[in-house]
Amino acid sequence: MSNPVSSRPAPFQRVEGTAEETTGARGPIISRPPPPQPGEGTAEGATYAHRLLDATRRFAELPALRFKQGDRWEQLSYAELERRVLACAAQLRARGVVSGDRVAIWLETSWPWIVVDFAAQLLGAVTTTIYHALVPKQAAEILRDAKPRVLLANAARLSALAALGRLPKAETVVISVDGGSTGQPFDQVLAEGQRSLDADPALAEALRTPSVGPDDLSVLIYTSGTTGEPKGVMLTHRNVLANADGAIQCFGRREGKHTLLLHLPLAHVMARNTAVPFILLRGGVLALAEPEREKIAANLVETSPTCFITVPFLLDKFMERVLANLEQKGAVMRALASRALRVCRERRLAALGSSGKPQPAKLGFIGDLLDRIVLEKIRARLGGQLEWIVIGGSSSNRRSVEFFWGLGIPIFEGYGASEMTNTISVCVADAVKLGTVGRGHPGGEHTIAADGEILARGPTVMKGYWRRPEATAEVIDQEGWYHTGDLGSLDADGYLTIIDRKRDLIVLSTGKNVAPQAVENVLGRTPLLLNSCAIGHRQRYMAALLVPDLAAIQQRLKLAAPPALDDARVADLLRQELRPLLADLSDFERIKRFVLVEQPFTVENELLTPTLKLRRQQIVARYASEVEDLYSATPRRAVAL
Repeated sequence: MSNPVSSRPAPFQRVEGTAEETTGARGPIISRPPPPQPGEGTAEGATYAHRLLDATRRFAELPALRFKQGDRWEQLSYAELERRVLACAAQLRARGVVSGDRVAIWLETSWPWIVVDFAAQLLGAVTTTIYHALVPKQAAEILRDAKPRVLLANAARLSALAALGRLPKAETVVISVDGGSTGQPFDQVLAEGQRSLDADPALAEALRTPSVGPDDLSVLIYTSGTTGEPKGVMLTHRNVLANADGAIQCFGRREGKHTLLLHLPLAHVMARNTAVPFILLRGGVLALAEPEREKIAANLVETSPTCFITVPFLLDKFMERVLANLEQKGAVMRALASRALRVCRERRLAALGSSGKPQPAKLGFIGDLLDRIVLEKIRARLGGQLEWIVIGGSSSNRRSVEFFWGLGIPIFEGYGASEMTNTISVCVADAVKLGTVGRGHPGGEHTIAADGEILARGPTVMKGYWRRPEATAEVIDQEGWYHTGDLGSLDADGYLTIIDRKRDLIVLSTGKNVAPQAVENVLGRTPLLLNSCAIGHRQRYMAALLVPDLAAIQQRLKLAAPPALDDARVADLLRQELRPLLADLSDFERIKRFVLVEQPFTVENELLTPTLKLRRQQIVARYASEVEDLYSATPRRAVAL
């Protein structure tokens, strides 16, 4: 990283307005004022714990959580949610949990996750996140680093830790959500806590008066790490509320109106620090999706959410599924659907414009008719009530984003980091440009350093990395700017565009710089690929490792069975598919050769992070022989484009 002193912007200058900019030494500083006080429970000294309790009191009779139990959707009111949280907090306190203790959770998104998180907040303890998809060895490293006082997991994960000899020490309270031989069953924790509350009415009032302050830690978010070792990001109650109130200002100050289907893991900063407080602090309904990704589509129909927060990958898959289904229809229906998608997309995108100030869309008589006949049915497959979708976590596919806008479902792209409590910038309804991530977030600022790196600061900047002051000093400079490690640019209106990770930038032997994510975004436009990894650092030309979707290729070629990886028809089809797509890139950015690999990049094989980002170094190391073949004078498997 460059010297933080020499790359620092001009001294901090607060500006007022919806989204203003002042000129720094390296570029304009984009600044948005903080959100207004949201109302009750926000007095000086209020914390996330206080605000949650305020919400359970004000919205007591409203539904708070929905979740699937077998084939049925169950519901918890705000009052019942508070009862379970207090029971859990009472039992944890009885087991010796005090302010500052870490409470680790290694589970899929579920109501016990939320209850234990909230209970920890009431006690002043620090929720410590572990992605459910991590293998036991990775989880054990987080536990070693965090040294939690409590661990919540399921029986299988606890058994896996025991088999490794990595269960936490005896003084750690181990809780199992589904029984088993290790730890105390979660149901028993709630039952014993409730008995304590029944026996001592003063206990509930004591728990409802958290002795925690705004600058105390709320959560340790362990980053997934594209290069390997995770770090614990320390976020305070002040951080969490600044992020949550910014989201509320951007997307919904209406109380009790929104339903959000949450499929992201609660260990993800976007779920824990944005989705959950955005809904629960305003009296909405948080519907928890089933953990299997293939069930998300059904869950959308079953819960009819008004809003959805997700990653671009899912938008791509939904679009591909819709288009594939339309291909199976008769000629008349295919033509009607094609016209509906084209006409409505053109008119809605025309109303969106490119100025950042969208106008109401006017579909006209024919457009309205096509929307009702065709697109309404497609929207129904997403529950029929979606008002907007926010996406983040990775680069988006422009084609998918335009597809959803054409359907009448706005897509707002956002950008953030765990170190910023989640959000740095996001598009909103009255300020959106496709391909950008907006003009900031309420209360925050960002700018571009001399080398193109995005810098951000404000009330959401983390307190630091857990027990790593040196690592903290490397990313937060003396003026409070967090150095994101991402490259970006600002247009004339102050809209931020993300280019790539600074460390991922590929420098060809010709001296040309290539952002691999931009290349992979182009490759991602075809439904025939599951994964792609662009490479070329210090080489003469760009190349790629591609994981084909053999089932999709089977369907495209109308074969009786999926083809083999080395079937010449697979490479030929991909060559035909990719050449016109790559024409959108400059010549030096275009893939000149590719190699097909059979194993998809996944979290489980450690080639993706839990947030679905490529672990490039691991991919290149795993496929070293294939990479060598891509640049060989006599290639064996590499295919020329």
